[in-house]
Amino acid sequence: MPALLISLFMLAGDPLSKEAVKELESLKGEWVLERLDANGQMNEIKPDDRPVITINGTTWKITKNDNPILVALIDPTTQPKLIDLKTPDGDDKHTLREGIYRIEGDALHICLFVGGGRERPAGFEKAGSEETVLAVLRRKKD
Repeated sequence: MPALLISLFMLAGDPLSKEAVKELESLKGEWVLERLDANGQMNEIKPDDRPVITINGTTWKITKNDNPILVALIDPTTQPKLIDLKTPDGDDKHTLREGIYRIEGDALHICLFVGGGRERPAGFEKAGSEETVLAVLRRKKD
């Protein structure tokens, strides 16, 4: 089924695929935001300023932020893997951001389209450009 149709079904509230549930389960836990690349700039975050993202299924909570990120779509069976996130805009409003992701060891790389309209990044080559944001998260160690 094409990703767009899957995305529309997910937004309509259809259940996640077995693969998606398994992937979200593997991501469960605390992750630290190490880098946020945007506007062509690589922005490493100072260790004391790094927010923690707690992933629990389709709800991702950021420290000191009551409005969570919501997973609208996750498809680990494609290359690149697909993820659509509803990012908080304040006042309990969210914006749907189409994206891709990859997992490398204990690092999670998420590239989201932030330009006008909706468009999925084609790859990580231009991640962090004017129309994309690249977030690099690392699994928090106890």
